[in-house]
Amino acid sequence: KGLVFSPDKLVALCAPLTIQDIQSLYEQFFVSDPSRPVDTRSIPWLGAITLAATKKTPVLIILPSERFGPEQPQFITFDQVRAISDEVSLGVACSFILHLEKQDLKFLCKTSTDYQNWIKQLTAAFEMAAEAYDAQANDMKRKATYVALQERHHILNQPAVEETLGQRYFS
Repeated sequence: KGLVFSPDKLVALCAPLTIQDIQSLYEQFFVSDPSRPVDTRSIPWLGAITLAATKKTPVLIILPSERFGPEQPQFITFDQVRAISDEVSLGVACSFILHLEKQDLKFLCKTSTDYQNWIKQLTAAFEMAAEAYDAQANDMKRKATYVALQERHHILNQPAVEETLGQRYFS
């Protein structure tokens, strides 16, 4: 559940798992005055955080500035991240690229300490996303096996049902 911030934009890497996590993130980023009604344009943002929690995958939240304003934040769940290029592969110190399906996001860190912190947090995020993916794949495999067994059982028992009906009505 670590937060990592970039120097020029507010960037947070979060792993919401509970309702309390979702509420805390939403309030931290999108509620400037708790006594005022909810800003209707922030409802999809709450949905994006909730989606990450239901997928059990970390989410990267990118805000254009530290102050909540009219700009749209960007939400990237880690099931969308295809690969990462680090400073070694890029040949540029303190930088990395997150490769998404349709775009690449480049990040520059001010110090090597910041860079190392990002890499550590990103590695943890990838591991969490992989665990969630494996769990979902195993769940889908179990469901497919269950459905296949039900269909097989139904097919195997179908003639017996017809025979019983036939004997009952035609005997």
